[in-house]
Amino acid sequence: MAESDAKQPTETVQEDGKRLKYLDFVQAAVIYVIVRFSTLYEYVKENSGPLKSGVQTVQGTVKAVFRCLKLVFVFSLDCAFFC
Repeated sequence: MAESDAKQPTETVQEDGKRLKYLDFVQAAVIYVIVRFSTLYEYVKENSGPLKSGVQTVQGTVKAVFRCLKLVFVFSLDCAFFC
């Protein structure tokens, strides 16, 4: 019984190490995709020609939605912390 208790923390540490390596890969991939998407977006925005006003309107709407989502997310975290 004592031997199985002694092995359990070691196995947990090894599993956590594997998960962390996987999460590092995912984080790096997400950052790469965000950078590439933003570069592509800037290129399209600059070369949109006669559609530039429509692109700016959509961009303003998307920014407003994300601001609201950010406020809701922060508010929900505050409520979860204080409740």
